[in-house]
Amino acid sequence: MEKRKNSMNINMELNQNNLIIAGLAIILLTVTGILPFLIKLIVGLTVGMIGLVIGLVVGAIGLVVGLLAGVIGLVIGLAPIIIPAAIIVYLVRNNSNNEKAKNDFV
Repeated sequence: MEKRKNSMNINMELNQNNLIIAGLAIILLTVTGILPFLIKLIVGLTVGMIGLVIGLVVGAIGLVVGLLAGVIGLVIGLAPIIIPAAIIVYLVRNNSNNEKAKNDFV
C-alpha cells in the first residue's frame, strides 16, 4: 500500500473545514436560541439526576432507621409480656426434668 505524499495536507484541510462548519453551527444555534435552551436542559437534567440520587439515598437511610426504630419499639413495648412469659417457660421446663415433679400428680 502506498501512502499519498500529501495526505497530511488533506487531513489538515478537512480539520479546518470541520472547525469552520462547527463554528457556523454554534453561531447559528446561539442566535436562534436553541443552544442556550439545550444547555439549560442538560444542566437541569444533571441537577435533577443528582437530586434524585441524593433523595433516594437519604430515603433508603431513613427507611432503615425507621425500621430499626420500629423493631426496637416493638421489643420495648412487648417486654412486659415477653419477659414474664420467658420466665414461666424457663421454670416449667426446668421443673419437668425433675423426677419428683413427674410423680407429683400420680
